[in-house]
Amino acid sequence: MDLDLHRPGTVGREVTVDNSGGNTTLITEYPLPTEILELEQQDPTRCPILINNDNDDLDSPFGAGNYPQDNDDEVLQLRNPSPINNPKHYDDDDVVMVTLRKFNGVNAGKIRLTTSKDEDVRFFKYEEAQYTLNAVDMADLEVNLSNPGTTSPLKDLPNEDVSFYLEGINANDDLTVQMIFEDDNGNELARQEVHIEIIKPRLIHLSAQGNGELTASEVQDTLSRLIQGANVVRGDRDWLDADADVMVPVTFRLGQYFGRDTDPSHESWEYMDSDSDDSLELRDYMNNINGEEPLNIYLVREVFDKGGYAWRSSKRMVLELFNVNSHSNICAHEWLHAFAGDDLEEADSAYTDDGNHLCLDGHLMVGADCSGTQPGSDVREIEKVFFEQYSEPDE
Repeated sequence: MDLDLHRPGTVGREVTVDNSGGNTTLITEYPLPTEILELEQQDPTRCPILINNDNDDLDSPFGAGNYPQDNDDEVLQLRNPSPINNPKHYDDDDVVMVTLRKFNGVNAGKIRLTTSKDEDVRFFKYEEAQYTLNAVDMADLEVNLSNPGTTSPLKDLPNEDVSFYLEGINANDDLTVQMIFEDDNGNELARQEVHIEIIKPRLIHLSAQGNGELTASEVQDTLSRLIQGANVVRGDRDWLDADADVMVPVTFRLGQYFGRDTDPSHESWEYMDSDSDDSLELRDYMNNINGEEPLNIYLVREVFDKGGYAWRSSKRMVLELFNVNSHSNICAHEWLHAFAGDDLEEADSAYTDDGNHLCLDGHLMVGADCSGTQPGSDVREIEKVFFEQYSEPDE
C-alpha cells in the first residue's frame, strides 16, 4: 500500500500534436502535480499550504455580504487550465493533492482514509477534466475490498490510483493524512501517512482606482482577477536550493475601491525608464489623484510591453488591464517594488539596481524580466519580513 503527497496546486493540461499515420491528432493529457520526495512527505514544513481564504474562484467582491472566500462552501471551483498560455494562471495553489496507489491482489479487509483532525481540512475527489468538485463526507472514505460497491469515493482503489484535493479550513502545524489497512474485524494491519502544515495567512489590504476611459465592469473584473485571486506569493519548492524554501503567508484583498477617475489621461502609456518625462508625468499624476486617499493601484488599459509598473518605495503602482502578463502574480511583483524597494536593496547587498526596478528572485517574481537580480540570489526570508511588515493577521 502507498500514499503519496504532491506539490500544492491543481492538475494541469498538456496538449501535443500527433502527426503519425498521415493524420493530425491532438492528444490531451492531465499530469498530476509533482510528488514531493518520499522522505519529505513525513515533514509537514516541506508541504505548507495556506487556509484557502483567498478568492481564486473570482467571485465578485463588489456585492453586499462577506468577502468571498474559496473555502466558504463545500464546492471546489476550478477553471479549465490553458495548455499554452501560462497554465498556472488557472491554478488554485491553496489546495494539495494526495494519491492512494492502486491496492490490488487483496480481496479481504478494508482501506480507510483519515486525518488527525478532520475539521481542519476538506476533501474533494479528483476526476479528470472535471472542474466543479463537491466535498466528500469523511465518513465515506473507506472501502470494503471484498465488495467495493458503487458509492464509496475509494471504490476504484482495487483497480486504479485514487486522488483527492485537500483544502485548509483551520490552521494546523501537523495535519496527518493516513491510509489504513484493516482486517474484517477492524484490526489495523498496515498504514501509510503523510504530513501537511496548514498556515493562517496575513492580509494585505490594497486600495484601487481605474482610469476614466475604462468602463466600471472592466475595472471591477480586472481588480477581481489581479487582486482577489492573488494569493500566490509563496511556493513550496523552486529551482533554488530546496532547504531554503520559505512560504510567504499573505493574502491580498481589495480594501477600498474609489471607482473610476474622472480624468481620462493616461489610459495607455509608454513604458519608459524612471527618469523619462512620461514616467515622471504619470508618477506626479498618481501622487496627486484622490488627494489624501491611500491609493495603491491605478488601472490603465495598456502599458506597452509591460503588465505593470511601480516606483520604488512609493506605495503606488500601475497595473495593465489586458496584457497577457497581467496575471495574479503581477500584483505581488509590483507590490514589492512599490513597498519594499529601497529597504530590500539595503537589506541585501547581493542586489544591484538599474535605478528603476529592484527585482527579486523567481520565487515571487514569476514572469519577471527586470534587470537587477543576480543569479542564485536568495532573499526569500527578507521578502517574507517585508510582506509581514505591511500586513495584518487574518481574523
